[in-house]
Order: sequence, then structure tokens, then C-alpha cells
Amino acid sequence: MYHETRPEYEGDWPAVVKVAQLVGVSTRRPCGAGGRQDEVDQGQRRSVSSEESSEAARLKRENAELRRANAILKAASAFFGGRALPAGAVIVDFIREHAGRREADGLRWDAESICQILRVHGIEIAPSAYYEWRDKPFGKREQRV
Repeated sequence: MYHETRPEYEGDWPAVVKVAQLVGVSTRRPCGAGGRQDEVDQGQRRSVSSEESSEAARLKRENAELRRANAILKAASAFFGGRALPAGAVIVDFIREHAGRREADGLRWDAESICQILRVHGIEIAPSAYYEWRDKPFGKREQRV
């Protein structure tokens, strides 16, 4: 609607006001912003396109997830003390101790994400197994050090 109305006016703002009146919107900012964003996306105006903006947001999320994975792996390495395959009780203790931790960027370490990262690196534990084992007392075999 903005693009059809725009040629009839000298500038952007009068066209935005007219579109806002036609649509019945009390504030005119969303109409103008949407029209300008369309122009950016079509290459008619210089700025950050919607595609570039969404790609930057995706990359920021991915970067934060990778930082979280690295932090989990560093903590696991220190906690497991270099053992190739830690005992089930040790893995459960690690998850219990670190689940709920929050990184500076806001990502939380939940049991599912910790299990996923450990599985990728050869320590097999499913979240369901963690939830099943976390409240059980371990026998001597499971507590081997």
C-alpha cells in the first residue's frame, strides 16, 4: 500500500501519514518502517536488509551455542580428570552440579544440552538416563573412580 501511495507525494512522511489514515492505525511509525524496510530489501535504499539481519542473528545464536559447548567441555574435562570413560555416577554428578548454570550471554546449561554435548564427544548418556539416575544411590560398580 505504501509503495502505491508513495509516488503521489513529495516525500516519505506524507505517504506514511496517508497509509496510516487508510489503514486506521493510530501510530504511523510501523507503516513507514515497513515501507522503508521493503525498499531496503529490494535494493532501492541503503541499509541492512531483512535477510542480512536474520543471518546476523542466526550467527550470533550459533556463536553463543558454540561458546556454551566449549565451556561445558572445559568443565567436563576438569571434572572428569582426564579419564577416557568416566563412571555413570561421575557423569551424573557432573550434570547435577552444572545443570542450571547460566553463561554471560544468557544461555543456560540444562541437562539436555550437557548430555547432547557429552554424547557428541563420546560420553554416552541420554537425558532420560540422567533423570532416572540422578536421585538413585549408586552401587560400588557405578561409583568406580
